[in-house]
Amino acid sequence: MSTKPEPMNQHSRRMPWTEQENAVLCEFYPTIGQRVSSMLPGRSRAACSIHASHLGISRENDWAEAEDDLLRKYYPTLGPDASTKISGKSKSACKMRARTLGIRKGRSRWTKQEDAILIRDFPSKGIAVKKQLPHRTKQSIYCRAAKLGLQSKYKKPWTEEELSILRELYPSLGQDVAKYLPNRGKQSCTTKACQMGIKRTNQTPFSPPASNRKTQGESKPCTKKGA
Repeated sequence: MSTKPEPMNQHSRRMPWTEQENAVLCEFYPTIGQRVSSMLPGRSRAACSIHASHLGISRENDWAEAEDDLLRKYYPTLGPDASTKISGKSKSACKMRARTLGIRKGRSRWTKQEDAILIRDFPSKGIAVKKQLPHRTKQSIYCRAAKLGLQSKYKKPWTEEELSILRELYPSLGQDVAKYLPNRGKQSCTTKACQMGIKRTNQTPFSPPASNRKTQGESKPCTKKGA
């Protein structure tokens, strides 16, 4: 005598998780864990736990204080890639934990320790100080040094003529103003502009200084005969 198989639940065949289910899991799993299954009809506690692990979502109490400290240190500059600095944590887990702690990716404030390193070593080492500040970009170091009034011994003081050209052309040219400053590199121009509070804009049409315009091959204005 043959028996018919029992009808299968719609989730019994591992139905794909929907975006709405993922959103519920992301929002509530960190705080209530497997109990989130009560908010997801057809999903068992085990299924929720497995899928949370797949998404890199972990319980809040799964993070140690030391791991939170590492996240606060690296997430502002690395974002989800802070996972490379925290053993056993995925990108998704770092992103979720950062959201819980209110940590955002972006420019992070300079610490007193970092400022101390700059003040002590930037004047003598210049950008080589980056080795001591691995999580800061070169541009960030230059700008911070400028704001602290620091100058590397390798840099010559800016002349009034150079500063005048920077004020006039940096808003429209940005780093390319270096073309009109033979002794200054693009990074140097950006740093000095940052120090002086000069911002890049695209509102002013660019016209190079008369002393720097190419005269060769310039076309003369046409004049009508008999005018």
